[in-house]
Amino acid sequence: MKKDTDTISLTPDQMEFFSFMAVESTPYPDWRERFQERKNALKLSRRNAIGQKQVGRHSPRAMIRFLSLFSKDEDFKWYTHRWDQSGVTLETLMQGQKAAEKKLKRMTYGEAPINFMTYNHVWNFITFQPKQPKPYPWCDNKGTDIYVGWYSIPSLHEDSPNIPVEDCILPDGHIFIDYIRLFKGSIEFRTDLRMEDRFSKFIRNAIKTFTKGAVNVEFTADFKRIGYDLSTYCDIPAIYSSLHTIFDWIVKFKTNGSEVLVDLVSKDDRYDLIIFHKDSYFYDIKKLNQPSGDFAELRKRLFSVCNFTMEGDLKKEGISCGSVKVYGLDENTTDTYGLDKTSGRRFDNLSPCEITQNPDPIGGVRYTLGIYKS
Repeated sequence: MKKDTDTISLTPDQMEFFSFMAVESTPYPDWRERFQERKNALKLSRRNAIGQKQVGRHSPRAMIRFLSLFSKDEDFKWYTHRWDQSGVTLETLMQGQKAAEKKLKRMTYGEAPINFMTYNHVWNFITFQPKQPKPYPWCDNKGTDIYVGWYSIPSLHEDSPNIPVEDCILPDGHIFIDYIRLFKGSIEFRTDLRMEDRFSKFIRNAIKTFTKGAVNVEFTADFKRIGYDLSTYCDIPAIYSSLHTIFDWIVKFKTNGSEVLVDLVSKDDRYDLIIFHKDSYFYDIKKLNQPSGDFAELRKRLFSVCNFTMEGDLKKEGISCGSVKVYGLDENTTDTYGLDKTSGRRFDNLSPCEITQNPDPIGGVRYTLGIYKS
């Protein structure tokens, strides 16, 4: 027969509950002893949990629910909204952060987990207790590391309690509202911030940065029309990072073709950002099925952020073999994750890509990012 410590996994909430009950049951010695025994068993179970695996399914909608907390949830909205007459104070925000952290952590596990890098990005901005001696950074929508967050505010607010929190002046000369806006611009494509943060402008500027004129890029009228007013919650640094990878590939294989067309299609539940590299092609289908290197990293970064497919001509020794479609991230993609036995660090292993073949070529390689609507 297996022992309880072999079959029970422990969460922080469970540990806190048993700690609480062990104290509250003090007047009842029998209860206290039973709770203490159970608490000790669960501690051992927690150590045993290292090395165990869980399976989660790719779910961009989980990311949207997670990021939209900053507009809908009372535990989160005041990190990005002006307090005005709300009655919120810095003290109440700090006192409520433990409950907020638990809510965030619950969303990083289970059958539809958010991307762990999305969680870290958010937590590193809102935490009042950063890692010492140097805090972990969050980043703006272009992936630039930033070491200013809510943990920067208590000492400044203590020195100037009558100044609104968003107007606190930081050592770099910026006021805190500048960083709040940067954070908001990193978790949502918006139309009320800077012009360069609008979807269409942001994508154009990113592509210009990554190509440096090495290929000719054209944008469709639909891209300009739809992208100008596009608004949705998204891990934008992940999108920026993936575009960097895609255009590194395009520039690397520019000898296949130097023409690129960028389109945007609005569907019922998502926007498809389509990047078509004319006259390019795939030559090794095995690397597409079991991704490694840049492709593997791109999939991990976009897991539960957006869908990703690649469709393109296939050539073997210069001979056309029709085309293939690679489903890099879709509703069938899973992530087997857990804590490594040796290092104790989290590991993520994504399921192989599904590949379909078509006898007809399409004239190049098409990359599609399916960005879901809020």
